Amino acid sequence: MTMTHLETARYRSRDVRNLGYMHRKSEQYRRRVARKVDAYHRSVQLGCIAQGLLLHLGFHRSRSVWHHFKGWLRTQDRDASPSEWVVRETLRDALPDFLHNAPRDHPFAKKLRGLTDRTRCPRCRRCA
Repeated sequence: MTMTHLETARYRSRDVRNLGYMHRKSEQYRRRVARKVDAYHRSVQLGCIAQGLLLHLGFHRSRSVWHHFKGWLRTQDRDASPSEWVVRETLRDALPDFLHNAPRDHPFAKKLRGLTDRTRCPRCRRCA
């Protein structure tokens, strides 16, 4: 049996009302909810930091980003700062070359080599 839009809205509102009283829930449940909210906050904060880094690189290193950008844009303006997408794609394309050419004892490259899933990135297979 399928529900109409109004029936699902009524069902959801009843559901939300029953879940609204956190002081009536067990301590373990409240801890799990707090942990989940904390994980959500950390995820949003990491996303903001990553976007800020992309903006910073695009603004302060725009010549280098445009020089290494391998894509094609219909409205590409090399005099303007690149977008976050252009910076992200440039970094994504440059990662295998960085891992391949960096010295074995380079700390950042060593950490990235350990975290990289070589099955998902064919160009990273040669960086072992």
